[in-house]
Amino acid sequence: MKSKFAITTLCLLLLLAIVQASSSVDLLRKKRTVCAFGQRLCGTRCYGGSQQCLGGSVVCDFGQRLCGTRCYGGSQQCLGGSVVCDFGQRLCGTRCYGGSQQCLGGVVCDFGQRLCAEAINRSFNEIKSYVENRRHNLLQSLKTTQDHKLKILNDQLNLILNEKSKIEQECAIFQEACDIHILTQRIQELNDRIERMSVLGEPRENSFMKFEFRHNQALQDLARSLNSVGRIRVSSTYPPLCRAKIEPAVANLQCAIHIETVDYNGNVRIDGGDPLTVNIWDPYGKLCEYNFHDKQSGTYTIIFRPLISGNHKIDIRIFDRPISGSPFIIDVTKHNNPLWSFGKRGRGDNELSMPVSVIVDDSAEREQVYVLDPGNSRIKCLTLNGKFIGHLGEITDTLLESTSTGLAYRSSTSKFYLLDWKSKLITEFSIANSDSSSNENSQITIHHQITCSSFNEPVQIAVFEQHQNSLLICDNNTFLIVDSRTGDLINKIDTRLFGIKTIKGFTIGLQDEIIVGDHRIHILSYEGKYLRQISSLTQQQIVDVDVHIAHQPPDLIPSYHKQLQSSISLPPHSKS
Repeated sequence: MKSKFAITTLCLLLLLAIVQASSSVDLLRKKRTVCAFGQRLCGTRCYGGSQQCLGGSVVCDFGQRLCGTRCYGGSQQCLGGSVVCDFGQRLCGTRCYGGSQQCLGGVVCDFGQRLCAEAINRSFNEIKSYVENRRHNLLQSLKTTQDHKLKILNDQLNLILNEKSKIEQECAIFQEACDIHILTQRIQELNDRIERMSVLGEPRENSFMKFEFRHNQALQDLARSLNSVGRIRVSSTYPPLCRAKIEPAVANLQCAIHIETVDYNGNVRIDGGDPLTVNIWDPYGKLCEYNFHDKQSGTYTIIFRPLISGNHKIDIRIFDRPISGSPFIIDVTKHNNPLWSFGKRGRGDNELSMPVSVIVDDSAEREQVYVLDPGNSRIKCLTLNGKFIGHLGEITDTLLESTSTGLAYRSSTSKFYLLDWKSKLITEFSIANSDSSSNENSQITIHHQITCSSFNEPVQIAVFEQHQNSLLICDNNTFLIVDSRTGDLINKIDTRLFGIKTIKGFTIGLQDEIIVGDHRIHILSYEGKYLRQISSLTQQQIVDVDVHIAHQPPDLIPSYHKQLQSSISLPPHSKS
């Protein structure tokens, strides 16, 4: 019995131990689960205080996600400080958005104010230098006056000392004399000399030197001038609304860019002086030269000459801010396409048979183009837009023949000159028309005809503007200058002496210089002296057909013909 009771007791104790062990295992599992949950929330290993881990680490992990930094203790501080700081950092950073306009405006205005103040200081330093120079000149004049006065007084003092020395010498001589008459005479001479000495003792100069400051109106004039010196200029130009008009660009030809400025309200500006910055790049990124013209009316003109074809980039800025559309990309073409063309072979109104010469009368009264067409024995009149107006040669049969080859026009006298190579006659005539748009009522007045004994084969004619009575005739590669009234020979220029074998074209320059083209451009004076030569930048042939002067703006326009394609080249030519 005792053994059974012992075995039963032992089994109960063993069962109780198993139950207690199971309870401990369940509690340990619960603690580990909670700790693992806290570990997952906090991101750190917890070995005991799971509640502390839940109370601090979880919130810290939440703050870590908000703040972006790892917090191990003071989660409340992290939430209260770091998160708010991060929020402010995202709003502010290094740039200010709340007061950006005020910030940017203040910086820009402060920068402009500093530049303006520096310019004012420089200008008034220059004025100060003028004042300082005047002060120096006055002091120098004072010193010169003082030296002059001292020199006069010193010369007078030396003269007195010399007279005194002479008197003392004569007194010594008198003491040795015994004759009473001689002594009396010498005493009288000494008295006279002493009287002169009293006059000599009066200073010839004085110490009076006074500076006068208000003796004239100079001070008032200076004050008025200073009040008008300088000004603070502002501009209402609004760059984003300013526009630029770019003319079609052709390689080697001048291209104009016209800029119109407007204010913020879109009103066109009427004054200039805006600081424009212009950069023009060719297709290879090289800067191109240009000329800038301020018309002082709110408009500006930029003239440049592209040397190669291709896309050019133009950046135009005002106040260092781009205008509307800037930067511009323009396509510079290689060929200069005609604005208009006229005629075809035939005898009709819109047809030509053998056009040999073209002149333009661009005066406001007429504005017409005249084409000499000896094949049809007439001069065709066109508008500047290429519209047919009428004919001149059909009015009188004696005006021209089929052998007429040269036509020139002098705008200052409104007279035409027609050259006939066969008869060697030059006919001077003028036209009168009450209606410049029609030639039906035109009246041709032939003034006179001249010839020259030196003519051989005269084929072309040109007029000098400054030498009113001179005509230039091209005759068998020789230039003849003849008097337009009498036909007398004024000068003969043999171009072969200058290496010009064949004259392909010629014209008269702005200063009556003779411009001749073969495969180069030669410039001769009116007297026939060789001045200079213009060659192509690419060493290619630049003149083969003709050469002309464009007066607005001054340009020299030679042309050449190559493989049935016409092209125009523009070497640089300045007004001489």
